[in-house]
Amino acid sequence: MICEKIDLYGDHRVMLYTYIQRWTTVPGTYPARPGVVVLPGGAYQFPSISEGEPVAMAFAGAGFNAYLLRYSIAPYAEFPNSAADVCRALKLIRSRSEEWGQDPDRLALCGFSAGGHVAGCVGTMWNREDVLAASGCREQEGRPNALILGYPGVTVDIEGEGDMYRLLAGDRSLEELREIASVENWVGAHTPPVFLWNIYGDRIVPVEHGLLLMEALARHDVPFECHTYMAGAHASSLNTTASSLGDPERENLRVARWMEDCISWLELVFGRLELGVPQANMIPLSEGRAHMGVPALPPLGTD
Repeated sequence: MICEKIDLYGDHRVMLYTYIQRWTTVPGTYPARPGVVVLPGGAYQFPSISEGEPVAMAFAGAGFNAYLLRYSIAPYAEFPNSAADVCRALKLIRSRSEEWGQDPDRLALCGFSAGGHVAGCVGTMWNREDVLAASGCREQEGRPNALILGYPGVTVDIEGEGDMYRLLAGDRSLEELREIASVENWVGAHTPPVFLWNIYGDRIVPVEHGLLLMEALARHDVPFECHTYMAGAHASSLNTTASSLGDPERENLRVARWMEDCISWLELVFGRLELGVPQANMIPLSEGRAHMGVPALPPLGTD
């Protein structure tokens, strides 16, 4: 596995961590894998630990190249800085796709809560002039090929989360920000397919955020899949002990199914993970010792 820590701007403000598959049965022959860039939440104030590396490891364990991006947060969160960070990271990953065995046309974003807002902004606004200018991207260099959104912030909810969105507003009013940074306003044919999961009883991001997004996606004929769980906790990430940090409220086996469903959905969008590597030097699993007293297979290369 290739694990690198890349400082996108040279000031330790935005960091990209890589977890890139680097194993093969034939030396020098590596498959081009799909990849997932994980964007943790944290209300644009801090990077959520539980929504970062545990999720990246889950995708890596499923055979994807995984990346974790610590995007701009306060005091650097003024819109569209965080979205531009993601576009810049996608451009960098694509520029190193041959070196990393990354398929440049199969890159998904996976964002949670505020990170879901960032991912949604990138997926719907990657082609806007302000985002292109801030990211330094051209054409589709910063476009994701799929979006995975976990209990995402979608609309700029001034009444509910005004304090958080003031971190994005800069010199703008919150009303101005609501127009330019609400994801549902910018959905279009340029938006990639979306996997959305959220929680009906979420006390932090109301379920209406997801409903607004689904309505916009349906109106613009953007394919999507949604799983809304009746009970669960915000910031629950994988909903397993791997990400709960010991909090039983963030362990829910029903909600944990989102990851399995998401990987199945990615196969629909990206196709099955075909490694395209000759399976040399592999012992046939259907032959050999089944019981004691049966001779073992001879060493490889012998008659």
